[in-house]
Amino acid sequence: TVVVHRRPATRKVVVVHESRPAPLVVERTRTVVVETPSRASSDGGGAEAENTSYWSDRQLLGVGLRMNGVALQGQKIHLSTLENPVMWGPGLTFSGRVAPRWDLEIAADFLSGRSQDFSQRTVPVTLSGLFLLLPDSTITPYGVIGGGVHFTQLSYGNGLFVHDITEFGGHLGAGIKLRLGRDFAL
Repeated sequence: TVVVHRRPATRKVVVVHESRPAPLVVERTRTVVVETPSRASSDGGGAEAENTSYWSDRQLLGVGLRMNGVALQGQKIHLSTLENPVMWGPGLTFSGRVAPRWDLEIAADFLSGRSQDFSQRTVPVTLSGLFLLLPDSTITPYGVIGGGVHFTQLSYGNGLFVHDITEFGGHLGAGIKLRLGRDFAL
């Protein structure tokens, strides 16, 4: 920095030089720490653990096999008092987490049953919402609500008369998921 002063009486110019010390440069090494959120404890772990882990630590998409049993009441087309036998069969599900406590599930099942000279085959295709009571626990109880379309074939007289119908229905229930590992549950 240069400062110039003039004195009016002598008309002499005085130049003063000020010197500053050179800037000091300090270099520091930078350490970056990346932490993976740990699983919340089985007691729920609080809201913060739930919100930080449900996308990173939970399933985004699940594929499952299941076995179903169904007991219905009533008559379908009033041709037999044996309509709606107890039916059993396998199913395939696709599910995914849509919120910290909600799963959405799409399922298709193949159910069949027989009662004397009557048989019924039903393929229900359903969409369900599962409300998870303890989403981060090893044992997760849940409530389920949903509905769908049932494609049904009724066979009377050991196959002498066959009738196909399409039914719409809803369901409400409960269940338990048992997590056996990070990527596997029953």
